[in-house]
Amino acid sequence: MNAIRSIWPLVLIMGLIAASHAYPIQGSNGAVTCVVFDGYKSRYDMNTSALFLDVGMTRGINVTFEVVDQNNNTYPVDINHSRALQPGRFSLVFMLPMSSDAAYLTVIPEGSNPFSIAWDKPLKYTNGIANLRYYGITDWLLSNTSQTISVDISLSNNATEGEIVMSPENFTLVDQWGWRYFADATFSPVIIPPKSILRKEITFASISPRSRPALLEYDFATDHPIQIPLDTSLIEIQMSMPSESPAETHTEAAAPTARVNETTNVTQTLPQPPQLEQKPMTTQEKVLAARERLASVQEMMRKK
Repeated sequence: MNAIRSIWPLVLIMGLIAASHAYPIQGSNGAVTCVVFDGYKSRYDMNTSALFLDVGMTRGINVTFEVVDQNNNTYPVDINHSRALQPGRFSLVFMLPMSSDAAYLTVIPEGSNPFSIAWDKPLKYTNGIANLRYYGITDWLLSNTSQTISVDISLSNNATEGEIVMSPENFTLVDQWGWRYFADATFSPVIIPPKSILRKEITFASISPRSRPALLEYDFATDHPIQIPLDTSLIEIQMSMPSESPAETHTEAAAPTARVNETTNVTQTLPQPPQLEQKPMTTQEKVLAARERLASVQEMMRKK
């Protein structure tokens, strides 16, 4: 099935997950106002992503839209997949390279001055050592028996010395009942040097179709987890929300979610991957340890 046809209906249930950007956003030239009610980015093919925007104009006039990415490249509306819903209301689709992020929407009204609407950069969450940003969902496959969710994140090493290792087993997805799902082993452990950043797609498969993503976690089984709320209405989270401070500024780690995997009558305890040893480790030892933990998680998931 074509990616556009299969993904577009999912926009209707994207209210289950707080977007990486705050919506609605709007801009104006004084005569015309444009509101972006919602937005969603999805994989179209191996090299292209589709950006869906729900847009409204205060006046039903002819208008042209363009998206500009972080490198100042401009992308026109894909007229084959976009449509005018009513006078002034549009469902817009833009085709961008997978590596591109939309920076702002340019609105060009007929007979009036153009103007732009900018997206804020996704919030940075940190434990003082690692910085984590969540850019949104890149793929969501839903069936009657399971769902698979892929998320776009970046992880940076905040330290001035010492590496950190990024591995699928670092990431968990928590649903509205506090159940943890472990990420699939879609890539091998990668070393992130000091003051460096790595962007990856993290995939969670075999999720119950009734689960609603509430929380994305990094290193939850350690003393310094990072937690990003995907829908704060689903699960109570005590969260530290650091501002965009310099890399050297440390903030406290987010408090771990309480009563995880607990229902009214039954408490389930999942075996968790072992923590890293506290003694200094070489880079090779860190990679080996990450691979061993990943194998442990995979073995655990096979037994579930």
